[in-house]
Order: sequence, then C-alpha cells, then structure tokens
Amino acid sequence: MIATGALRRLEGDERAAFDEAAINERFHRLRTFDEDVEAVDIDVYEFEIEAITGRKTGG
Repeated sequence: MIATGALRRLEGDERAAFDEAAINERFHRLRTFDEDVEAVDIDVYEFEIEAITGRKTGG
C-alpha cells in the first residue's frame, strides 16, 4: 500500500493533548538502542492521507 498526503508536527494545544499518559496509552513502547528512554524527546506528527492505493494478488 502507498499513502500520500501531508505530514505535520503537532504544536501548541494539539501537542499538549499528548501528555506522557496519552502517549503510553496510544503508542507501542518506545525502543531505543543504548539510550535512556527518559532522555529521548518525542515529537508527535499527524499524517493527513490524501490518496491511498494498493493491490492484493493471489488468494
């Protein structure tokens, strides 16, 4: 599948809606390599899909 559209970083009130509890509830556990998870800053993005296409072959 291929999806095209606009990707934007959430700012202000939209970003504030994703506090630590909301992020932990909505997203999988963050996995890092040799880094302390508490030391990682997280940005939240929204992908507004304009078009999506794909195909299925076989059974």
